Amino acid sequence: MIGKRTPITIIDKGFETDIMETREFRLGQRFVLKCHTSDGAYACVICSKGHDVDALCRTVESLVKHVGTYHNAEELEREIDLKEVKVDTQRLTLPAPRAPSPPAMMRREVMEEYR
Repeated sequence: MIGKRTPITIIDKGFETDIMETREFRLGQRFVLKCHTSDGAYACVICSKGHDVDALCRTVESLVKHVGTYHNAEELEREIDLKEVKVDTQRLTLPAPRAPSPPAMMRREVMEEYR
């Protein structure tokens, strides 16, 4: 899974709020096979399609790290062998914290002695 956070603007009751949307992409076996080279390394197919330089990775883990680090969400959604997985991004409203209670008052009683 590769997670990407992209900024989006939400308009609610006339107010604009910028939030970060989380998108996740599943890197499938077919994508890994397309990147596999004859010498056992991995060449990023996204780089080979749209960039001047190819990225060569020694392991699948380094390929995943490369794709997650160097490619944006638009490039990932154009790749047919990367599937976007919907993430539940509901904003949670938490209750306001309780107001601190005042410190306990010590009650002093004054005792008067009568003689």
